[in-house]
Amino acid sequence: MRRVWRDENGERHWVRGDSEQEIADKIAEQKFKIKMGQDKIDGKMTVKAWAKNWLHEYIDPRAREPGEPKKRGTMTQKSCDMYHQKTDGYIIPALGHYRLCDVRDIHLQKLLNTQKGLSDSHVKKLRIVMEAMFTQAFNSRLIHFNPAADLELPAAESGKRRSLTDYERQVILEVAKTHPHGLWVRFLLATGIRPGESAPLQVYDLIFDDPQPRVKIYKDIESGTEDRVSAPKTEAGNREIPLPQYIIPDLKKAVAGKPKDAWVFPFKDGTMLTETRLSNNWQSFLRQVDLAMGAETTPNGHIYDPKDRLSNGKPKYPDPHDPKKPRNGHKVAPDLTPYCLRHTYCTDLQRKGVPLNVARYLMGHTNIAVTANIYTHNGEEEVVMAGALIDGLAFENTAKKGKAADA
Repeated sequence: MRRVWRDENGERHWVRGDSEQEIADKIAEQKFKIKMGQDKIDGKMTVKAWAKNWLHEYIDPRAREPGEPKKRGTMTQKSCDMYHQKTDGYIIPALGHYRLCDVRDIHLQKLLNTQKGLSDSHVKKLRIVMEAMFTQAFNSRLIHFNPAADLELPAAESGKRRSLTDYERQVILEVAKTHPHGLWVRFLLATGIRPGESAPLQVYDLIFDDPQPRVKIYKDIESGTEDRVSAPKTEAGNREIPLPQYIIPDLKKAVAGKPKDAWVFPFKDGTMLTETRLSNNWQSFLRQVDLAMGAETTPNGHIYDPKDRLSNGKPKYPDPHDPKKPRNGHKVAPDLTPYCLRHTYCTDLQRKGVPLNVARYLMGHTNIAVTANIYTHNGEEEVVMAGALIDGLAFENTAKKGKAADA
């Protein structure tokens, strides 16, 4: 007996068996293998099937355990997650339905070009993942040429950090009044600390009873780990930051009655925030900011996203003005990250006239040139302020000359 069936991509599969039960069992086995990316390993498999197989066999085994010494050929779990994120979020939605042997360089270049204007880091990482994925397919002799060999990077932002716009600050502070993670976001903006430095903060790190209330910063989540706490990378990371008066009452309320060794910003079960939890907290907060800015949603409340694709790669929610393009309902800027809060803090220091060397200490920068780079990002407000100071200086010089003449 012979039976033909089609998978979700419309590809036909044949099975043979002596009974209906044997055929049913073989079909179930084939479906499982396809789901796991273990079906026929050749150029006719889909990009989605190869991507899943490639991640499982070539990327996941290279991830180091937290605290494990660095070895050649290994990567941190954070890097491993990046490969999954770029694959699942960009490559599979756009190219997953193609047969591996049918992918050409133009397909990959088009995908890269759709990322034009996003961060330089994101675009480069996406190219790295595509190059690694298709190079391995070529080396494994699944395809006769490597379509990712000479991809060109589209124009992208250079990756410079930026401050919040006045509108973003206004919306963020408004959302923070009611969002569960609002105090955490306000604290990052009020102190300029790195997100990873906020996770291991404990109640005894907050000093309220001094003439100048402050927070002690001397711990961070170790890079590439989820919850391994270590000292800052450099001595400059050890610092004490003054707490603004406007946030102290809410901080005191949040830690009231807690043990001295309790986390200031705990997870809902009372444990410490990990890198993943920090990211989830920000994404939850950012979604509310997006909605507050007027994000467009489905009737179920899902914000239309360009990554929403069907299994054949076509937009799940077509753009009303161009059905070939996916609908983008986001109103929040794609480069709005927690580090924008830190950059804004440094910019605020400049606007308040805090000396550069003091700002370097508060930011925890080893090299004062890093701080100076932020201080030199002057906008219209700084130009107007400089003009007023120059006018004042000219008046003072004229007044001094007049007094000298009178004498």
